[in-house]
Amino acid sequence: MISSNSLKKKFIVLFFVGFIFSCKRPEQSVGYTGVWMEVKKSGNTFQRIDCGYAGETLTVSSDSLYQKGVMEDFNFKVDHIKHAEDKTTFFTGKGELSFYRFSWIDQELGIAKWETSINGELMSRYFVNQLNEKKVKTVKGTETDCITSEDKGDQVNEFLPIGDGTKTLYVENDNCISIQNNNAKQLYERCLEGVLIRIRNLKGNFLPLTLISGKRTIDVDFTSAGDDWVTKSLTLYSGKTKDGQKILLPAAVSIKEFDFDRILSQFDNQNKPPSATIKDLESDTKLKDIDVYGIADILNSSPVNHNNLPIYRKAAQKLMDLEMYNEARIILLDLVKTYPEDEDLHLNLGDAQWSFYDQGGAKESYQTYLTLLKSKSKSLQEVPSRVTDRLK
Repeated sequence: MISSNSLKKKFIVLFFVGFIFSCKRPEQSVGYTGVWMEVKKSGNTFQRIDCGYAGETLTVSSDSLYQKGVMEDFNFKVDHIKHAEDKTTFFTGKGELSFYRFSWIDQELGIAKWETSINGELMSRYFVNQLNEKKVKTVKGTETDCITSEDKGDQVNEFLPIGDGTKTLYVENDNCISIQNNNAKQLYERCLEGVLIRIRNLKGNFLPLTLISGKRTIDVDFTSAGDDWVTKSLTLYSGKTKDGQKILLPAAVSIKEFDFDRILSQFDNQNKPPSATIKDLESDTKLKDIDVYGIADILNSSPVNHNNLPIYRKAAQKLMDLEMYNEARIILLDLVKTYPEDEDLHLNLGDAQWSFYDQGGAKESYQTYLTLLKSKSKSLQEVPSRVTDRLK
């Protein structure tokens, strides 16, 4: 027979164990916080690719996200988080234009899918959390998997002989170049804040550099000019150009005076695309190419009013048909602010939010839709069955 003292001791132990587990931080239980390493899907399995350099990582907390890439880094403060069924979305601004969305693929193996929308570009990738990285097989990367020197220049701290070999170009600490003679005497040094510098694998009496800032990359060859190095032209590669098209800009600039932002402004002024207008919402062809930032620009330049309401309403429906739910949602959020008594707009917003995996927001919109119907003494028999089903 178990004594009463023994039962008391067991109860106390169980109480404290339960207390400890109940006091875990919320981040520990939800699973999305911590450090994540990118993996590639191969058939029904996932693999880590070894390319000889550090791959993509994602560090997540409840209030910030840091994505460290091979070519560029992103560091965001989380504005707010929304949970919907098996997905969690981190929004980096109140306008919800940019976000990171988390969902488990295989919780036991620590594999998750992260969908990101940064600057209007939507991407989906797979990551394994650091606690489970050893469960995933590592394989040697191929040229298809890895970035080569042609893509990003030589590795950090690599060097390249210049001309006849009496001088050598070095890249140090990602953003500094130095030129030394054969006696290791430093002849020149320049650091570019916020810019990644890579050496292109070209030989000659010049400095073949690739300069990277965000989604923009500039190839430039500086030639010697006294105590400075100058160029007469630069080549820009940008995610914003059509099909990765490169743009050549004639520009006389020295490395001493080189300013990445000023150079980009010259590129943008020379190749500035036409701004999106509300007329683009009426074109089926142009509508397919509009992202959330284009939508935001149109709403800012053409605020919602009684005259253009039909255009916005029709565009939102077309975007839904195209499965561009986030773009439709951005329009409808603005419409309901301007016309809060229009119950159909709340219904449409709820549909867009639900398709965007914002179930919490969708339920609020559906509830507002029903409340407006009741306040106007309209029949609830016409309420779509999806509304009542989703509100359960």
